[in-house]
Amino acid sequence: WQFDPTVEHDLLGKDKDTNKRVHSSIYEGLRTNLPREVMAFADLEFGDEFSALRFPPHQAVQKYLETYADAFSLRPLISFGRRV
Repeated sequence: WQFDPTVEHDLLGKDKDTNKRVHSSIYEGLRTNLPREVMAFADLEFGDEFSALRFPPHQAVQKYLETYADAFSLRPLISFGRRV
């Protein structure tokens, strides 16, 4: 998930006319509950260039995952905005 500052007014989801449904979102200051050493993939270190914090913010995790996808040419294999 990515942070989204908008949350719909209809928290129960009963309003069928709501164009954008964001029932929940990570909060803006969220940090992981895993240390970066545990979260990293074996073939790409989660180094200080992403975050010097042991429990990094969500922006650093996103940057790490994007860097990993680019480093291993994974983006063409990823579909965004799809229901699974």
